[in-house]
Amino acid sequence: MCRGNVKKEHSNGKDIINSRLNELYNVTSEYLISLSAKGKEATKAQLKTFLDDYTNKSDKADERTLHGFITAYLQRNKNRINPSTGKIISYKVIREHERTYELLKEFEDKKNRGVKLDFDDITLNFYTDFTSFLQSLNLSVNTIAHKFQTLKTWLNEATERNINTNRQFEKFKAVLEDNENVYLTDKELIQMYDFNDMSESLTRLFLIGAFTGLRISDLTSITADNIKDGKLHIEQQKTVKPVTIPLHSIVVEIWNKYDATLPKVISNQKFK
Repeated sequence: MCRGNVKKEHSNGKDIINSRLNELYNVTSEYLISLSAKGKEATKAQLKTFLDDYTNKSDKADERTLHGFITAYLQRNKNRINPSTGKIISYKVIREHERTYELLKEFEDKKNRGVKLDFDDITLNFYTDFTSFLQSLNLSVNTIAHKFQTLKTWLNEATERNINTNRQFEKFKAVLEDNENVYLTDKELIQMYDFNDMSESLTRLFLIGAFTGLRISDLTSITADNIKDGKLHIEQQKTVKPVTIPLHSIVVEIWNKYDATLPKVISNQKFK
């Protein structure tokens, strides 16, 4: 290799290093400025955690920080047992925790100038700001309530473990809205069956769901093995409990007419 190429490569390497150092300097300055605006000063430990997170050097979550604790909590969820059933918690519960964490990080990026929250930051002001942020995403009242219930679950465990000492979260209200129940009578369902084209997938799904009372997640998992002696035997995904449902004659007729199969799985949103 000629000497000119050696100098060029050395220069490129130096530029890359300087660029990276400038990047770290700038993000660190922004982090310190944001803390200062909140009347706080970063400790050496906090600064190290911030830089480790930024450079992806954190091999293990530090549960003394909010993000570290949540990350470890989510890991434990994979083997967490539901005390009511004695089984590992459902995927839906796990996904609810993951989604809440995703929204918390999105809030930090968009409303907190990218600064990570810690336990001391979960105040009544945070409650107001996070609520407004979730509302701006057009989330329902009940969905927002579930996010705060999940957040409080994390903070309760952190408090029990003597990791968190900030108890303002206990004043957070997770308000659930009563849903108005709209239903059809058996007579109306039978009329729908008589006057609708059963080749329409949604109609078939709706009628079977109405007569069995199953959620769409359970409804679309039914196979011929679930039906015996005119009854449906299935383990519900949400409760993880087995149930036996006597089948209405219309459900049996639809099931047999279409070769013991249900229409292609659709999303819960489309089904609603």
